[in-house]
Amino acid sequence: MNKTFYFACRTFAISACLASTAHATEGGGTVVPIGVQTIASGVLQDPGDYLLNYNTWVYANSFPNNEGKNSLPDGDLRVQAHSLRYLHVFENFKIAGGDTAFEIASAYVDTTLRSLYANGHDSGIGDTSFGPSIGWHSATFHQMVSLLAVIPTGSYEATRAVNVGRNYYALQADYAASWFFARGWELSGMFKVIFNAKNHSDGYKSGIETDLDYALNYHLPYGFFAGVGGYWHNQLTNDTLNGNVVDDDGYRVRDVAIGPQVGWGTQKYGAYVAWQHQVYARNTAKGDLLWLNAFVKF
Repeated sequence: MNKTFYFACRTFAISACLASTAHATEGGGTVVPIGVQTIASGVLQDPGDYLLNYNTWVYANSFPNNEGKNSLPDGDLRVQAHSLRYLHVFENFKIAGGDTAFEIASAYVDTTLRSLYANGHDSGIGDTSFGPSIGWHSATFHQMVSLLAVIPTGSYEATRAVNVGRNYYALQADYAASWFFARGWELSGMFKVIFNAKNHSDGYKSGIETDLDYALNYHLPYGFFAGVGGYWHNQLTNDTLNGNVVDDDGYRVRDVAIGPQVGWGTQKYGAYVAWQHQVYARNTAKGDLLWLNAFVKF
């Protein structure tokens, strides 16, 4: 396997969320992308410089609350995000025996919400993420840890129904592993913990989140692969507004998605397409995500 092909699929993507009289626009959204680390997510690339491009289109027409009832009848949410990520993997700098890397990423986001009760549109450059990674390799098992900071560079207004920025800082800690357990077969997962700071514009603080991106892929000859991937996103602690719990349930987001993916690549460039359907969602929009991602080494 050419591990430079297995670009660690991080991006800064979707920052769209909903607003109501009960809570600020943070409710139902997340500051980091979920569901994009589904290609050998535990494999850090070979030393060098990489430019990665991620493109996603989201469509949702259901907005389940904590009981599963649609909280926004006739709602229609459409998001597209186009992200660039620069990754540098150092050649002669190791920590604890692992290779080291640094990345920075941001995206252009366009999001539109239409419904009987709320309408809005926003577009522009979203928030920015950056930070280091360490990766370890063996013949069949690869693993990686990362620590990424998110800074609020995207536009935000508390009165808007949707925003491309979140208007608060966040910290994302990751552990990822990829196991090539049989000829051609790969099982991968990336577990994230996201710590959100307070939005000082409105006093809203999103709770601590976890996310597991997973994949099972089969690698074919000539650089092709096909598989299935998705995510399990779960919020551990309550959202608060000026120190008070939001709603009776803390407005905790929970959603699960799964879908097929196919791709091709070499050591210097590659691309893949993935479709994910949210099979379960609470306190967030429910729908479908389409990814079209590519990378080049230079």
